[in-house]
Amino acid sequence: MTGKVKLVSAGGGSVSLATPSTGSNRTLTLPDADVTIPNAIPSADAGYSKNVLTTQGDTLYASGANTLARLAKGTAGQTLKMNSGATAPEWTTVTAGFETEEYDEWRLTTEFTGPVDPLTANLERPDTGNFEKIGTGVTQSSGVWTFPSTGKWLITTNSTHYKQGTARYPGSIHHTTVDNGSNWVETAQGYGWIDYGSNAAGNTVTVRTLFDCTNTSTHKFKWEIHDSDGDGTTTWGVTGRNLTYISFWKIGST
Repeated sequence: MTGKVKLVSAGGGSVSLATPSTGSNRTLTLPDADVTIPNAIPSADAGYSKNVLTTQGDTLYASGANTLARLAKGTAGQTLKMNSGATAPEWTTVTAGFETEEYDEWRLTTEFTGPVDPLTANLERPDTGNFEKIGTGVTQSSGVWTFPSTGKWLITTNSTHYKQGTARYPGSIHHTTVDNGSNWVETAQGYGWIDYGSNAAGNTVTVRTLFDCTNTSTHKFKWEIHDSDGDGTTTWGVTGRNLTYISFWKIGST
């Protein structure tokens, strides 16, 4: 027998090939050198319900178990990457040199007086100035910050303080853990001297930490506000602009 055989299931079910019962019949094994596989997807007029790939350059991917989906072609110069949910590929435009995958900011919305360890309350992601986070963003619970993905994170805090009456040196302290909070390490500190004159005086303290997060379940961060006076220095925060704030920037892979 020569030629091609087209198998069609009229009822929409599956079609199976029975194993030949006699030695004279040929056993068909796929892939088979004598079986021709078409290099193009048949069109609807050939008896198929739809053409999955509609445009030259489209890509097929598995959208579920035994299910194919179409990813429309991208534009010139784009590259494929996995989406943030790790469920499907997507096209992305890569800028020259480096593309930021994750960046997030949070700010203090209400001022407070005295030290806190860690800072937990009155924090918001900026909702003014056309701010928009990049990627998934970090989360905070009871002052403990969790990273959305592994990588090398540059963490920057900026704290603004003022004091009336006496000289003080408030500041910020960074703490990190690699065992989900069983042990915390002071990784960075910064202080600013407030020399009181006739009126209230203030300062701003910036502190940075580069943290290698290799496990998002165990590697965390917290932010302490220090006050040498115990309870006399005010940390300034308002909604509407950044005065006391924290930023998280993923700058590389772990």
